[in-house]
Amino acid sequence: MFRTDNKNVYELTEKAQKLFEADDFAGALEAINRAISILPRNVDLHDFKSDILFHSGDFEETIKELEFIETLDPGDASHYSMESLCYLQMGEDEKALELADKAIKVDNDYEFSYYNRAKALNNLGRTEDAISAYKLSLEKNPSDPDGHRDLAELYLDAGNYKMAERELKLSLRFRKNDKITNDLMVELKLATGGAFEFTKALLDAFKNTADTDYLVRITDFLLDNGDMDNAEKIAKDFYNSALDNLDMASNLAKVYYIEQKYDMGNGIFKEYIKRNNNIEANEEYIKMLVTTAQYDLALS
Repeated sequence: MFRTDNKNVYELTEKAQKLFEADDFAGALEAINRAISILPRNVDLHDFKSDILFHSGDFEETIKELEFIETLDPGDASHYSMESLCYLQMGEDEKALELADKAIKVDNDYEFSYYNRAKALNNLGRTEDAISAYKLSLEKNPSDPDGHRDLAELYLDAGNYKMAERELKLSLRFRKNDKITNDLMVELKLATGGAFEFTKALLDAFKNTADTDYLVRITDFLLDNGDMDNAEKIAKDFYNSALDNLDMASNLAKVYYIEQKYDMGNGIFKEYIKRNNNIEANEEYIKMLVTTAQYDLALS
C-alpha cells in the first residue's frame, strides 16, 4: 500500500490497517502516528490517517489532516472532496459547497464531488439547484444509490410521484437493503396506491431489509381498516414462519387482544417464553398484560 522499503513503517502500517478493520480507531491512529514520525512527509501515510480520523467521527481533525496533505500534494480533488464531506457531516453546508466546487474545478471527472455538491445544495434548501446537481451527479455516477434516493425524496416532496418512483426503483436496484429508501417507497405507495399496493410495498420492504416492523405495519393497516379476519390470518402466517421472533409473537398476540381473545393472546406469549425464556420476552408480555388491563396476571 505504501511506497517505502522501511521495515518499521511497513509493520506499523500493517498493524494500523488491522486495527482499522477491527474498528479500533484509537489503536490504528496510534500506530499510524508512529509510522508518520519515521516518514513525516509520506502522503500515503497521511491519507491513511485522514481515513482513520474520518471513520472515528473526528471531522475537525480530519480537515486539519487534509489541509496538511494539501501542502504536500496540492491540487488533488479527492482531498477537497473529502473535506467537503467532513463539512457536510458537521452541518456546515456553505463550506461543504465551497469545497465541492473547488474539487470539481481541480478535476471535473472526480464523481464523488458532484454528490457532495448536490447534498450541500439540498441541505441549504436550494431545491431546484439541488435537483439539477443530483442529475449531473448521476450522469457522472449512474449507479449511486444515495443520489437516486435523495433525488427521489425531492420529487416526492414536490408531488412528482412518477419521477420519485423511477428514482426509488433505481436506488433499490443498486442497494436493496437501505431502510430509508424502502421507507420512501412505502410512503410513495401510501400516497398514490390502494390498499394492495401499499401492503405489497410493505412486504417488499421486509424482503429487502428483513425488518419485521414492516410486517407489523401490514397488520396494523388491516386493523385500522377494520379487516380483523385478514389481520389475524396474516399475523398467524407471520408468526408461524418465524416462531422465535418476538416481534411476530407480539404482533399476533396484539390482534387477539384487540379481538378480546385474551386467553389466545396470552397463550402466544406463553408458548414463546417456553421456547425463548429471556428478559425481553417477559417484559413484553407484562407490558401487554398491563396494556390490556390484565393486572392480576401481570402481578403474578
